[in-house]
Amino acid sequence: MARHTAAKIFTGVMSLPWWISAAFALLSYVLCMEAPELLQFENPFFAGLDAAVHALPAGAPVAAGVFALIAVLNIIYAVKFRRVIGDRRSLASVEALTSRELELLVAEGFRHQSYAVEHTASGLRLRKGGCAFVVHLKHWRHKLIDVAALREVHNAFTTEMADGAMVLAVGEFTPEAELYASANHMTLYNGAALVNLVKDVHVEVPLLLEV
Repeated sequence: MARHTAAKIFTGVMSLPWWISAAFALLSYVLCMEAPELLQFENPFFAGLDAAVHALPAGAPVAAGVFALIAVLNIIYAVKFRRVIGDRRSLASVEALTSRELELLVAEGFRHQSYAVEHTASGLRLRKGGCAFVVHLKHWRHKLIDVAALREVHNAFTTEMADGAMVLAVGEFTPEAELYASANHMTLYNGAALVNLVKDVHVEVPLLLEV
């Protein structure tokens, strides 16, 4: 839970446009430098607070530096993400993605198909027409998915009280797996279908670091 919360905070910070972080850098510097003039406490009862306020100018470069660093990271991650989403029309380009990159692209791909998408601790959850579906990406790099993997998926989505599952992989599914999926409310996306799902997606959020 703590890791998931930290990841959400990191996502929020990294999703900021670089210019907002840069503005915070300037604002924090100005406020720290001007604080002694803006906040003056003559009452001895607030002597400790007054001392803290007068110490703020010394910390101005640090505060500004932190936000400036975040702004630089925003730019780096945004540029990297634009590079990734610009080249995914082949199976090889999809295979080169990280798991996090693929999850972001898949989420947007399903949004384009009118699904409501939720990012949960266990992955993506979709809603459409009153039904809920889980997106299974655990075996996405496998070249051949058998029925044993789909039984695992079935157990997972029934535990999560979903109506079905979307199973995505760059490879193919065995005939037995396809039969099992059709009988157990699972939609299979092989390599070609996966490429088709994400090839026209445009995602504007910055790329996250793998954790």
